[in-house]
Amino acid sequence: MYRLFLFLLVFGIYFLSFEMKAQSDVARTVKGRSVLDSLWCVYDSSQTSSLEDTAQINRLLEISNEYLINKSDSSQILAEIAIRQSEENLYSEGKAKAFWIIGLYYQTKNYSDSAVHFFRSSSSIYKEIQDSVHYSLVLNNLAGVYYAQGNYERALKNLLASLRIQQHYNDELQIARALNNMALIYKKNSQYEKSIQMHKQAILIKEKLRDSLGIATSYLNIGSVFLEQESYEKAVAYFEKGLPMALKTDNDILICQYYINLGMSLINTDSLKNTANKDQILLYFDKAEIIAQRLTNKQFLFYINFGRGQYFFYSEDYIKALSFCKKALKLEQEVDLRKGRANIYRFLSRIYKQKNQFESSTFYLEKYANLDDSLKKEENLNEIKRLQAVFESERQEQIISVLREQKKLQDSEIKRQEIWNYSLASGAILLLVIAILVFIQKRDRDNQNKEILKKSNEIGQQKEKITQQNIKLKETFSRLSILSEIGRKITATMDENALISIIKESIEHIMPVDGVGIGIYNPRSQAIEYSNFIEKDEVLPFHIESATEETKSLSVQSFLEDKEIFIVDIKKEYFQKNQQHINLLFGEVPQTAFFIPLRIREHPIGIMTIQSFKKNPYTEDNLALLRNLSTYVSIAVANANAYKLIRDKNQNILDSMRYAKTIQGVLTPTEKSILNQFSEYCLIYSPKDIVSGDFYWLTKVNDYTFIAVVDCTGHGIPGAFMSMIGNMLLDELINQEKHMQPSKILKLMHERIRKLLKQDVKPNSRNSSKSNKDGMDMILCRIKKRTSAMYEVAYSGAKRPFWYADPSYTEIQEIGATRQSIGGKQREAKRLFEEDIIQLPAGSSLYLTTDGFADQNSPQAERIGSYNLKLFLNKILDKNMATQQDLLIDFLEAHTQDAEQRDDITFWGVKLD
Repeated sequence: MYRLFLFLLVFGIYFLSFEMKAQSDVARTVKGRSVLDSLWCVYDSSQTSSLEDTAQINRLLEISNEYLINKSDSSQILAEIAIRQSEENLYSEGKAKAFWIIGLYYQTKNYSDSAVHFFRSSSSIYKEIQDSVHYSLVLNNLAGVYYAQGNYERALKNLLASLRIQQHYNDELQIARALNNMALIYKKNSQYEKSIQMHKQAILIKEKLRDSLGIATSYLNIGSVFLEQESYEKAVAYFEKGLPMALKTDNDILICQYYINLGMSLINTDSLKNTANKDQILLYFDKAEIIAQRLTNKQFLFYINFGRGQYFFYSEDYIKALSFCKKALKLEQEVDLRKGRANIYRFLSRIYKQKNQFESSTFYLEKYANLDDSLKKEENLNEIKRLQAVFESERQEQIISVLREQKKLQDSEIKRQEIWNYSLASGAILLLVIAILVFIQKRDRDNQNKEILKKSNEIGQQKEKITQQNIKLKETFSRLSILSEIGRKITATMDENALISIIKESIEHIMPVDGVGIGIYNPRSQAIEYSNFIEKDEVLPFHIESATEETKSLSVQSFLEDKEIFIVDIKKEYFQKNQQHINLLFGEVPQTAFFIPLRIREHPIGIMTIQSFKKNPYTEDNLALLRNLSTYVSIAVANANAYKLIRDKNQNILDSMRYAKTIQGVLTPTEKSILNQFSEYCLIYSPKDIVSGDFYWLTKVNDYTFIAVVDCTGHGIPGAFMSMIGNMLLDELINQEKHMQPSKILKLMHERIRKLLKQDVKPNSRNSSKSNKDGMDMILCRIKKRTSAMYEVAYSGAKRPFWYADPSYTEIQEIGATRQSIGGKQREAKRLFEEDIIQLPAGSSLYLTTDGFADQNSPQAERIGSYNLKLFLNKILDKNMATQQDLLIDFLEAHTQDAEQRDDITFWGVKLD
């Protein structure tokens, strides 16, 4: 069997929890104020008080840590300030903590080399001041970075060192976490027995600590190890053992992983041969889908649909298997799981092969082969990059080690030289021969020292070069971080009006900005249009510049020639040559201006300009940042235009649907028309969308009153169209053609719907509709008052039963419906509908309902059901119709809570006077 590569482990989560716990001991809220506000308040008061400098540094580090939790760049800045203050106050612990926080900052940014540097600096200080506890925690962080780099040997080495310290202090929580992480490393190295052994040791500790989440996570990881070994029975055993604990944690992500892994594992066992187990597999996928939909996790939904596809494939239901695999393929395109896509291609090839569609099978097999080849090449390339990174890290550490050894050697030589000079001074009385020998030995040593000095200088130059490279890398990382943060803010906005303000606020603390504008090219008017140009914090009026060759404005030149224009002194460089065009600038005349074309796929869409009243205030780094920023701005402008277009189209659709609702409302019986026939009634009519596929209908012909409730195929616009057809046919058959027999009316409606929708045309005919299976379910009652105390009710139903209650009864009575719809497929020669006629005394109640009420879900995806609905009706039969309506609405809302409405709802009850 082809199995799904689904190992949803939590290594990264555990390292992240170590970092946060180790650094943050501050409460999340303080008397209703935010944590940061409270910490700054304490820090400000400490500066004006007589607190020691070390206490102020600790306050600063707490604030830095809080910014780190909030993923803010301010964390790094404050930690660097704390380093300087710690060095001034000779406060080693504060410096170690600051290095630690900066290491965590770079770890969250995925700058692993910088993270390693600062973690190692922190650990060295903690080791020097003999703070073993914090030293072990930093080692754990180092292990996390090495794991992310793929340097599993170093990750394991640091974890073992950390574990020995935690065992010395008997810190059981940290020991359990270290064991868990070591298990994951052993799994990466295919040392499966060691991995399982470590997980089991961790579970024993977690059981003692009553850590349900940790135990559930370990059982999930053990099951995943067996899943990787294709030991599916053992995997199922651990997943089933851990699931009850996971359910107690209310951790939706963990629970969803359990359901998906259980479903996939059972598919690969003999469970498909057992009906009960087959149902259990689908139930796991259904439960997983409910959680994944709530989390809007498309990756989980991909695995769920792929799992269902495999389930139906091995159940030999190839149509459903194909449907679910194609759903999974569509989801994969949104989340880019390329390995998953390869598995889908391979599985689609197998499905089409089973269906004897060999051309399609070959097509997907070729797509699989091409993608699999590409993935293998990428894996090889990534492994080469990983090994290069490990090698580079090792090389840098070797260089540092050599420098340290060289320094020791130089110190030793200096000491030896001092001893020798002393010996010369005290040995002046030695023989000339000995003096000559000493001279020769000294000359040899001098030569050695020169060679050592030469090598030392070479190493020093290499060290300086490495230092400069690290400084440049740090500066590059900082610029990229700033650009990424600004780009994220810009591309997140869908409002053109807010875009310029965001740009100005984002860059004005980096460079002087007196004017910011975005001009969008309008192809209809062939002009560049400036809206919301900001100058000195004021928004200038709307401005247009004609985008023709004759126009000499700088923005038009930049747009037409598709090039940047940077002018340091506009008055000198532009207006002296173009005096006649001085009016082409609006607002005040700046000193310096930078114009950058905005493009989408090399197609110019407008201009961005940054201006200053100072002369040449921008550095090359500023200009480079603005160039990169223009790409994000182009994307944001395109997104805003697309969003506006979608919003306008959606508004048009909503307006059309609301108008359709008005038309649909005209066709429904009014309250007055209902009260003319019945003194009491209750009505719950709730479309799922704006318009409904349900409708209720009433008419009076001679002595007969007809009432009907109809549930058309679908809901929303398709259902509304069908409801219009049903309404028209009822009016035509009863009011115009005067058919009075309910069963015959249903039969005629069936025939005319099939004719209207061309469902009766043979499949091979040109006019046949291959996919149109629309129809409707309905209840139709004909009511006649025989005497002042007795009514005759004739009923006919298509898949909808009729409920009624005699005043002498304590329970709802039911008459079953014909188990065929009106319209849609027809296998029988003629479709006949049953009819029942009953006599009911005055005061009886009639209930007509579609399936929407009974099918409504709770938040736990549990339906109300017809049985529970009837039970509730039995309890309120003695109430009047208005009260029944209120109680039914309360009952529906209490069950539904915040669950989404599944279908149109219509419930209509009337009382016979």
